[in-house]
Amino acid sequence: MFLSRLLSLTSACLVMAGCASSQPTNPGSNAAALPTPDYPDVITVERGGFTPEGIEYDHRNQRFMLGSFIEGRVYALAEDGSLTTVVEDSDVDAIIGIEVEEDRNRILAAIADPGVFAGQTTGFARVGIFDLATGERLGLYDLDAAYTDAPADTRFFPNDVVADEAGNIYVTDSFAVVVYKLDTNGQASVFVTRDKFPENQSINGIISHPDGYLLIAGSGTGVLYKVDVRNPDSFSLVGLPGKFPGIDGMVWDSQGNLVMTTTGRTIGLSSRDNWASAQIEFAVPQGPASTVARVGDALYVVHPHFADQDPPTVERVNINTESP
Repeated sequence: MFLSRLLSLTSACLVMAGCASSQPTNPGSNAAALPTPDYPDVITVERGGFTPEGIEYDHRNQRFMLGSFIEGRVYALAEDGSLTTVVEDSDVDAIIGIEVEEDRNRILAAIADPGVFAGQTTGFARVGIFDLATGERLGLYDLDAAYTDAPADTRFFPNDVVADEAGNIYVTDSFAVVVYKLDTNGQASVFVTRDKFPENQSINGIISHPDGYLLIAGSGTGVLYKVDVRNPDSFSLVGLPGKFPGIDGMVWDSQGNLVMTTTGRTIGLSSRDNWASAQIEFAVPQGPASTVARVGDALYVVHPHFADQDPPTVERVNINTESP
């Protein structure tokens, strides 16, 4: 979720056989049903310098959640822009993508080594699980160790994280170009291998569909991939109406559209064939936003300010004024 922005700065289906039904499921139809406050169109965070690459919304506790690449923390953001630390862990260096799971009362975090960007290390890939209410660590797992046949020059940078309906966790690695799986027993493996992706392809955002598959962003070439959680060999390319370079964070909106941040735009896609293909529902110019969160029926993106110390902002996506 962070890679497409930071690299520029540092370098200055076929329907799956296991689908639940013959009719496409609306993944946003029964999620986040709790009432939400009417937030302003723009929330300016009280300070800068912590680079919130990931954003989620915790409907249970009615708060935005921001992950910090610089400080390795997860913050709760209030309507007035104030921050409250939720996750602070001495073993966490940098948090990239985050996922809030209200039903399991946990926060998932993709945890990286910032030294990889300066060439100081080859990086690592970890995933952390934290209590949503208290921020207490529930688990911290090494993922790169599962990549036992990685080439000697492999670098690691975990980027985005999601869980499926059963609670298995998946993490994209933008440098190693693999997708890890952490099962419900805490066993890590490489779920999607590097050879599935085109050469030099960078991967970024990942999202789970309740019908039992994942959608993975090929951020460098602006494509989407679909893979059944029961069968990674089902890997296929989603038919899109064009390329969307810089695909970063993704979320399901209340209508079941896949909403994703791309270079300069927030795009909403819909599908009539269980994401074998998709079409554009809306395209909103949004500036340098990294990720997007659903807040009831609304959508908000975060502008992290990667290149300066200015306070980040969280901005509503104004869909009504734009067209595809």
